[in-house]
Amino acid sequence: MKILYILSGIDKENGFNKELSKYFNKDINNNMSICFIASSFDNYSKTDENKNKLINNFSKIKINFKNVYLIDNRVTKSMAKEMILKSDIVFLMGGSPVDEMNSIKEYGLNKLLKKREGITIGVSAGAMNMTKDVIYIDEECQERLINYKGLGLIDITIYPHVEINDFEILRETFEVSKHKKIYALPNDSFIRCVDGDINFINNYYIVSNGILYFNNKQFVLDKIKELKKLR
Repeated sequence: MKILYILSGIDKENGFNKELSKYFNKDINNNMSICFIASSFDNYSKTDENKNKLINNFSKIKINFKNVYLIDNRVTKSMAKEMILKSDIVFLMGGSPVDEMNSIKEYGLNKLLKKREGITIGVSAGAMNMTKDVIYIDEECQERLINYKGLGLIDITIYPHVEINDFEILRETFEVSKHKKIYALPNDSFIRCVDGDINFINNYYIVSNGILYFNNKQFVLDKIKELKKLR
């Protein structure tokens, strides 16, 4: 069985929300092993900090792991593959999507991740890389459009951290949607996919060709105020 979790974001103070905690407690038990894949393979202090926060978030909902592995430049390629093979859960961490994907390819993990059974979780950048096509605007590269093939675990394209009150992220999402149909996820929303059966938890928006679709209604960017009244 393959179970995928596509997470937009995790609350920095409270950790996993009520709905996500419910599903995690259903799918994950304490004798499982988890393998984290870093976004930046050479930023060890940040990676360790984020991994520890995630482990603490699981602990808050009474999930403790038998083994915890971490893939970055501190392990060899053969070690990384072995870690994935002996893990029940693989967790793709957040950060830079393209950096993470480049490292996954460099380590030869992409085919292994696509064919494996078990649970795969991705948050933010990691969630984007689980999809078939990754497309986003990189603000650090003079707002350059980044577009590449993801792992293809799920045949959609997502945009995380989309909030109706954040005009800049909305503008970015509308611009990207001119190139690809987008499933936009607020931070408290996520996707759970079991053997290809996709289930959206909480609000999400479909954005295509500069038009946002929500509850069978259409909105352009300058009409978003009307959408706020419906949520």
